[in-house]
Amino acid sequence: MLEEKTIERQQEQLKFHRILYGLLIAFTGIIFCLDIRSATLNYLWLLIGTVVFLVLESVLSRFSFWNRFFVLHGFMYLQYIFYLIMVCLLYPANTYIAMGAGVLMLTFMFEFFYLQDATSAHISIKNLLLLVFPAVLCAFAYFSVYGVNFNAFFLLFVYIMLVIYDILIVRLFYQTEHKLMLQNQQLSTEIENMGNSNDKLIRFKDRIQKVNEELNLQRVQLGQMNKDIQQSNTELAAQAEILKFISNSISLDIPAVMNFILDVIMRVRSVEFCAIYIAEKVSFNKNSLFEYRCASNPELKDFPEMEQLYRLAGMNAEQHWVINQFPEQAYPGISRTQTEALLVLPLVLDDEKYGILVSGSRQSTSFDNYLAFYDTIVPQVNLAIHNIKMYAQMRHTAQTDGLTGINNRTYFNKLFAEQIEWTITLKEPLTVTLFDIDKFKRINDTYGHLVGDEVIKRIARITAEHIEEQELGFICRYGGEEFVIALPNMGVEEALPVIQKLHKSIAEAKVEAYGHIVTMNVSIGVSSYPAICDDVNQLIKRADWSMYYAKEHGRGQIKVDGPDITEN
Repeated sequence: MLEEKTIERQQEQLKFHRILYGLLIAFTGIIFCLDIRSATLNYLWLLIGTVVFLVLESVLSRFSFWNRFFVLHGFMYLQYIFYLIMVCLLYPANTYIAMGAGVLMLTFMFEFFYLQDATSAHISIKNLLLLVFPAVLCAFAYFSVYGVNFNAFFLLFVYIMLVIYDILIVRLFYQTEHKLMLQNQQLSTEIENMGNSNDKLIRFKDRIQKVNEELNLQRVQLGQMNKDIQQSNTELAAQAEILKFISNSISLDIPAVMNFILDVIMRVRSVEFCAIYIAEKVSFNKNSLFEYRCASNPELKDFPEMEQLYRLAGMNAEQHWVINQFPEQAYPGISRTQTEALLVLPLVLDDEKYGILVSGSRQSTSFDNYLAFYDTIVPQVNLAIHNIKMYAQMRHTAQTDGLTGINNRTYFNKLFAEQIEWTITLKEPLTVTLFDIDKFKRINDTYGHLVGDEVIKRIARITAEHIEEQELGFICRYGGEEFVIALPNMGVEEALPVIQKLHKSIAEAKVEAYGHIVTMNVSIGVSSYPAICDDVNQLIKRADWSMYYAKEHGRGQIKVDGPDITEN
């Protein structure tokens, strides 16, 4: 039989259960109605189980079954098992409903401990095994269906730590309550023996006041513990959300990952300022990348101090540092925010620093101790950037010519087809240039194919410097020694100076390779839509005919398409 005080507490707790049940049923119903097509049978099981437990609690309470320990304890364990299974079935298909079921799971886990003597090490170990064992079974079931993966191991580990943390809180509460009960018993005994002694009454009053102060302190500590648990749950959910995002981030770009991470940090930690700086050429980005969030001044645009902070950051992820002084001269951007403390964490991949994560708080002591959340965020950012970098490298390899590093013909055809659609839609001009290395066979026969390869690479590099690095158009190696240039939104009048400058640079260049010095020249054919060629799909063909005309009439020259150009 249970004590009346315990039964009374449980009756009060049932009201809290009904609120949680009602909220979970309403929330699941709303999610079901909003996205009925993706709803699964698990939604129905969750609703049915919740309704059954709600009815059973009411029935058992009405007929006084709660005064039997095994009924109350067993029923709570059954509720805990049910919502644990629901969390495993619903995650990651619907993270939000899984979190709602997780709240009920944590509630019954806490009450399961509270009903027993938590000061007993034997009972604590038994309860730990009872609560962890089903979670391990669920994890093995998950592994058998979806395969072994790091995310599931990570969540299982965090869950076990949460159970242990729950045991410690309950044990601390029982020990403190037991201590206070002993003190109250001693004070009661002293009251009976004090008689009318005024001195003893005064001392008794002082001790009562001290006990009340300790009780108030205990309430504050328990409240803080509750806040810490809620914050831990929020951060755990955020980490699961980030892991889910990273699994789909391989085809995204770096700014998309940066913005997602910043939104999560601002939502979970409620900081004043947060930013990510990525250096240039991390994943084919020509310039450095920078994204930020500022709660008090979101319109700020200029933060030149980020590049300096990146240079000063260490190479080790543990070498973070906190800044508390922000003179305007050194921090022109951050000094205009309400930041009082700035945390700088280096981003390192393959033993090479590539960026920094910066977080600012309005409280100067925010980063003195608590950094666990950021210690988990940084590896997740590194993993996302690694995935994007590997995918970009594979895509670059598939799209570029192996010898020269410029676009290959397959990728150029894709780009050119897209450009034709834009040209026709926007009614803009388009100029195409095709050129061939003059007397390239003689170069190979005289100096060898290795020198010939160096000539091709040098011409490709010069062409890229004049066209793509100036963002004037796109190029490709079209054949063995043939190259194509597409100049969008350029008529022949605008394109000719660019082509002439390129032709001159190639003619003036020399290749020194394998003990030889080789000069080179090219024959260039040019066609332009719509001024010269009225069919945009014939541009490459017309430029090719123009190039052969230039080769047949002396080489080393530029020939613009016209009426005298015919198929060879």
